[in-house]
Amino acid sequence: MNRRAVFTGGSALALLALPSPASAACALPAPEHPADKASRLAWELADAMNAYEGGCFHAVVHPSAGSPHPIAFLRPVRWQSPEERIEGALATIKTALAEKYPDHFITGHTSLRVSTGGVVAGAYPLEDYEARMHFHSGPMLPADAGRWRAT
Repeated sequence: MNRRAVFTGGSALALLALPSPASAACALPAPEHPADKASRLAWELADAMNAYEGGCFHAVVHPSAGSPHPIAFLRPVRWQSPEERIEGALATIKTALAEKYPDHFITGHTSLRVSTGGVVAGAYPLEDYEARMHFHSGPMLPADAGRWRAT
């Protein structure tokens, strides 16, 4: 049998339909689960982002179905220091206290030292009172219990 007979004759179908050990070795891999594929691609993207514009951008990816622009590369406005983030959080807490206690005076401050740090915020009905903090170990003394009642 020559090549022409194989490609033009009916026996070609029989030959092509038979599986061979070589074709089994060349079989396509099983489809990747969507969660596995998304995770793998996300890690590849994270690695690629290290080299993209000096690693200063981050990517936002949405499902492509229903989104005209599913991929965005964004540069953060500015990275914030821990101190700036703490001050921002304190401002948010003070705003929430003002909403919860609209007739109160709101105070708050941060104390960020080399070896210790803390944040305090409070709402009190009388002016000139300030929220304060201190570090303390052990139980409160009986004299302090009247000043620090849970409400």
